[in-house]
Amino acid sequence: MFEISLISKYRKELMGIAIIWITLYHCIADPVEALGIPVLRAILNRGYLGVEMFLFLSGIGLYHSMHKNDAVRPFYLRRCTRTAIPWLMLSLPYWIVKTLILDKMSFRAMLLNWCGASFWLFGVKSVWYVAFLLVLYALYPLIFRIQRKRRGIVWGMIAAAFVLNIVLLTAAPGYYEKTELAFARIPVFLLGSLTGEALQSERRSPKQRLLPVSYLAVMLILYAIGMLSADYGLNLMPEQTANMLNRLGGQGVALPVTAGFCVLFERCCAVRLRKAAAFFGGFTLELYLLHVFLGHFAERAGFDASRSIPVQFLVQSIVIALSVFGAWGFSRCRGRKR
Repeated sequence: MFEISLISKYRKELMGIAIIWITLYHCIADPVEALGIPVLRAILNRGYLGVEMFLFLSGIGLYHSMHKNDAVRPFYLRRCTRTAIPWLMLSLPYWIVKTLILDKMSFRAMLLNWCGASFWLFGVKSVWYVAFLLVLYALYPLIFRIQRKRRGIVWGMIAAAFVLNIVLLTAAPGYYEKTELAFARIPVFLLGSLTGEALQSERRSPKQRLLPVSYLAVMLILYAIGMLSADYGLNLMPEQTANMLNRLGGQGVALPVTAGFCVLFERCCAVRLRKAAAFFGGFTLELYLLHVFLGHFAERAGFDASRSIPVQFLVQSIVIALSVFGAWGFSRCRGRKR
């Protein structure tokens, strides 16, 4: 049986795998789609599932952090230092150029984009993940305290998140379409927090094992239904409903993939892969931001899907290389300052 302690052992490597998957999805999924290579196309087109991996691992990490020290002020200071400040530093030049110079919008619009409020207000998705993550950080001390008292309430919160998605889809479909990237990912983050608690416990009852496995099996079914309807044209339900199931159920695929890489790292001679994944796992936030920003500028410059496949690959390879080098350099500079 899979031992969940491997998730903690290889957490940095798993974060690296997630950011590699996401970066390749954003940068080269489209030209690979045009090449028509079935297996590679299927893998890259599911690169958004790296977000589920990130949020699951973030939930585990936050639980461990507060388990060691549940004081709220140090928790917020750590999150500010590790996430908010790098985000604001790296994104400021991008939003100045994009909002003020290229789009010729107001200074207020630039500030809303810079702080992430534009995602929640208008659905600006450029770096929606960080805007969502900071909200989770703000709420987590409360979630942690609730979980410490009664972990069953967190399962209730997961159920409530599903209901929230259904209500938003029904009552405010326009707003939900712009923000479902975040709302549909609430359950997997909470599941990560529950897993963090399980990792702290030396003894795990059969119930503690059975419930998450059953939950993931249901998520896998939801994902399959949504995918068959939305991606394979079976039209089993309205497109937005299929997309919601696809997004909510994504954890049913992402977490087994996470477990699979844990087993690979533990049992196989994958030393080079493990080292490479750990390397990328050292600057995931920086790489996420830079590849999105540079990719947007490349597209704005006209290097989009209308170009030939070789040109697309060349431009996106440059975007990836510059993003990796810039992210690594930025993280090294910040590491020296600390």
